[in-house]
Amino acid sequence: MGSAQILGWEFSSDGTLRPTTRRLWKVRLAILHVLKSGRISGQQLERVIGHMLFISMVRREGLSILGDCYTFIQRHYYSPAKLWKSVRRELTIWYGIAPLLWKDLTAEWSSTIYATDASDWGSGVTTSTMDIQQVQHLGRYAERWRFKDDRWRNPRRSSPSLFSADEADDVVAHGWDQQHDDAEDRLPNRSGVQFQPLPFSAVDRSWKVVGRWKWLRQESMPILEARATLFAVKHMVRSSSNFGKRMLVFSDSMTAVSSISRGRAHARGLR
Repeated sequence: MGSAQILGWEFSSDGTLRPTTRRLWKVRLAILHVLKSGRISGQQLERVIGHMLFISMVRREGLSILGDCYTFIQRHYYSPAKLWKSVRRELTIWYGIAPLLWKDLTAEWSSTIYATDASDWGSGVTTSTMDIQQVQHLGRYAERWRFKDDRWRNPRRSSPSLFSADEADDVVAHGWDQQHDDAEDRLPNRSGVQFQPLPFSAVDRSWKVVGRWKWLRQESMPILEARATLFAVKHMVRSSSNFGKRMLVFSDSMTAVSSISRGRAHARGLR
């Protein structure tokens, strides 16, 4: 089997999803034109950004690049203006990573899991192992789904720490016996999001510290928590055995987790 193209996307027989070459280069050439001209209205830039955002949805990390572009669009929506240095930088970075915006839909989960935490003083990263079936189950839920489910909308009240080990395990145990490669299992139920919290058994295990350090400067806690997660990612890519795999990371910062899963944030530090 070869590949199929639809709506500017290419689905390959090996399970990869990427924008078509034609679509990608149209956007990259548009960016080059904007950078060369040096002046543009916010309305015109908005159209270019729209195409960039559509492509970035396949790898939401690409969304984190853009920030000042939105401010420029708002301030100069109807009249052309000289591109800000920061806007040129964001467009240039996105142009450079554009060929990397693709996804392997068949990527397997790793049995190695990470847990990160941070304080005003410092941060740390630990690793452990988990049964692949449990990793698959936990990894298919997006933390942001909790806000569409009345049972778990309040993170503090629904914290697993309020449950005993048996009670917390009962919350999700029924899901571990299901088939986890079903595409529908990765999406929220249209009749009501079936979010499930992290069970106590997921963290009740032996952990190995792989990194800990003091902060060189003070920042807000969500940013410090996100930096801890970034260290975990850097630690992952040190091992070739993790290449091409999906990795499960635990964090106790709702803001950091939500920002990372969305791929974007208002705060520059989080981006």
